[in-house]
Amino acid sequence: MITVNGRVRATVRLKHDDLEGIDVPCVVESSWSSARAFPRTTGSGVPFEIETSDGDVYVVDPFEALLVLGVRWRDARDGARTEAAWISPGDSVEIEGDVQRGRTHPTLRARRISTGGAAQTHRVPPRSLARGLAEKVEENVEAGAIDEAPVATARPPRARRRGGP
Repeated sequence: MITVNGRVRATVRLKHDDLEGIDVPCVVESSWSSARAFPRTTGSGVPFEIETSDGDVYVVDPFEALLVLGVRWRDARDGARTEAAWISPGDSVEIEGDVQRGRTHPTLRARRISTGGAAQTHRVPPRSLARGLAEKVEENVEAGAIDEAPVATARPPRARRRGGP
């Protein structure tokens, strides 16, 4: 098992419903709401690439990983609290996992993915991360366009659950 630090490359993003006109590009997302009968953090994601400071590129398989994501958005309406966390292109991540050699880039089967630095976090167990639909992002996208944080009043993407426990 190795630990790798790097930045998420802007090659894919999670395809999700656009809520209230705000689209947050991300490769992993999670949400929690007290309005649910059994409040728990759920999430969805897609395989993504990271690039280390040394220029090494890894394809990350996030589906067997414990996710520790900083909460980026919260809202309280009608007595219900809602929170969301996500990993966007350009974000720094720390990944612990096993390396498998691939055809183009080595695959990192993640056991733990952390964005760190946030006072509050979502801890999403591996069984809660559903597979999302990937959307290709153009390689020539300016870094500043995808690094911008969404407005705090924006509604974030909702995690989707398809089957499973």
